[in-house]
Amino acid sequence: MSKKKNMYKLESLARLISGRTPEREQKEYYAETGTPWVKIENLDQGYIRETAEYLSEQGKEKVNLVPENSVLFSIVGTVGKVGIAGRELATNQQIVSLIFDETRVLPLYGYYALRYHAEEIRKLSNQTTMALISRKTLGQYRIYVPDSLEKQQKIVDKLRRFEEIKLKKEEMRSRMEQYEQVLFQRIFSSQLRYGEKARLRNYLKEPVGTGIPKNEEPNGEFPCVRLENFRKTYLTGLHAGEKAEVNAGADWAIEEKYRVCPGDILLRNGKLILVDRVEDPLYLDRSVLRIVPDQGQILPEALYAYLSQSCMSEVLYGARKEGDNRKRPIRAAEVEKLILPQLSMKKQEDYSRCLKKIREIERNLDREIALAEAAFSGMGWLLLRKEREEEAKTDAISIEDVEIVTKAETEESTGKDLETMADAKTSEGAAGEAEQTEAGLQEEKSKVVSGKTGKRMQRRPVELSEEQKQTAHLILGVLCCWAPRDERTGAYCKKRQEIFRIAQPYFQPAAVSFTDKKGQREYLLEKDFLTYRNEELSKRYATPMYFLQELLQESENDNPQDAHLAFQGEDGIATDELWDSAQIRQMAVCGWEILMEYSGLGACGWLVRGENGK
Repeated sequence: MSKKKNMYKLESLARLISGRTPEREQKEYYAETGTPWVKIENLDQGYIRETAEYLSEQGKEKVNLVPENSVLFSIVGTVGKVGIAGRELATNQQIVSLIFDETRVLPLYGYYALRYHAEEIRKLSNQTTMALISRKTLGQYRIYVPDSLEKQQKIVDKLRRFEEIKLKKEEMRSRMEQYEQVLFQRIFSSQLRYGEKARLRNYLKEPVGTGIPKNEEPNGEFPCVRLENFRKTYLTGLHAGEKAEVNAGADWAIEEKYRVCPGDILLRNGKLILVDRVEDPLYLDRSVLRIVPDQGQILPEALYAYLSQSCMSEVLYGARKEGDNRKRPIRAAEVEKLILPQLSMKKQEDYSRCLKKIREIERNLDREIALAEAAFSGMGWLLLRKEREEEAKTDAISIEDVEIVTKAETEESTGKDLETMADAKTSEGAAGEAEQTEAGLQEEKSKVVSGKTGKRMQRRPVELSEEQKQTAHLILGVLCCWAPRDERTGAYCKKRQEIFRIAQPYFQPAAVSFTDKKGQREYLLEKDFLTYRNEELSKRYATPMYFLQELLQESENDNPQDAHLAFQGEDGIATDELWDSAQIRQMAVCGWEILMEYSGLGACGWLVRGENGK
């Protein structure tokens, strides 16, 4: 096999330097200022200039220093977190630093390339105990690198513009959290200083509790509040992989006293969650403390805000003893002994109303951040993946009398549209993004048809009757909603992805809507559509043909007559209205063959493909 053009091993592009940890017992190696010493928690923040811990001049002699612009990549535990050195610094042994040859690779290009490939590199890790990849394994990984530094800079500039959209949303999100505290201080300033005080236990409905004891934990996984939930100040519901298990009625039983309820305040390692709604059954892990306020005396929003003050952080998660850097979480009995000022109920109600509005804004911003992240990832897919022109030729699926634009041409023109849309996205929400995306892609279609892309592209018109189009929609709906529950899942999803690439270079289902005589039934697809909707439907239907057959049956009842897809495209949420009849027909034909194959009817494929297999 010939070597693919512009694909290089990381070790041929950069020097890979392992980090080190100076002996902890030698206090003189560490200082309050000096050389930043980077750990995994410092990554994922772009340029790193400051850290929680620093090395003294003596400590610098015990580590491997790396220069500014070195790309930092975690290889132990949480594999695949990436950062870039904003100054000379050192890292611990869980991080490898890549010092790129800047005559061949721009450091920022290497940074974005490693971010894009992080998930694939993570799959190379040894998962037996703790995720781990070696420096040698990382060095052997290949990435696509344009020969021209000018081309690399253009790619970096585009990615930075899209990343700035996400960063601006995150900045707004951070300001909303700050506003919570500013508002609390302004409303209760006098009472916080001069109000009568009492121990927290006097304001509680029940003693501070913990989660399920170890000896009572069910066998296997159960839906519980975990460490990752505390990244936000509100509950986001079950994790994607747990929904199917809950819906199937998992074989475990947990006492109701461990179930999370609205109004609970959850505490873990100094981080707090105010439970304002619970969409799915969730239970307390034994590492989580639950505080249940007596709402006749203090509202959950007011107590949460009081405990969230910066002055409380050291109390809730403080040093074990004076002079010790290690911290320990506050215990349940210690929480009950905390001193709390008496707060006016009228002011509490005012603050509660404001906080609920803030929460809605934060949730909306989180959704916009997710969309911005998807748009950024889509641009990475367009710009950083290997041999785009070569892949476009090998990935294309053709049918009789239809000529589809190659992915390379689509990406060339779509990339320009995405770039021009970046500024508009910074000031609009999810709906605005979808509208802008639709307009941009419709314009792109007209360019292709009229030959304005710079290449002569002719597409024979394909007309579908309304009934044919509805049938095609149903086939594509089944294709998205069903997947095998065995080792064939990966191959099925890969084939399905190739089909949708006919119309969309980047496509991830966001929702499926089946339309019957009474209207639409929304079938929302979760974070990973394979983990929820596919699980549910593959249990109900042994093969996808059974599912499709039920949808196609004529009935006086509420059988669906049509289906529509919403998807996360290159630039936000869009719908299948962007696809023309030729694309819909081609995808439906290819989709039909996959449904037959996974229904055990693959041997009959020649009947629909014709004599020449077309």
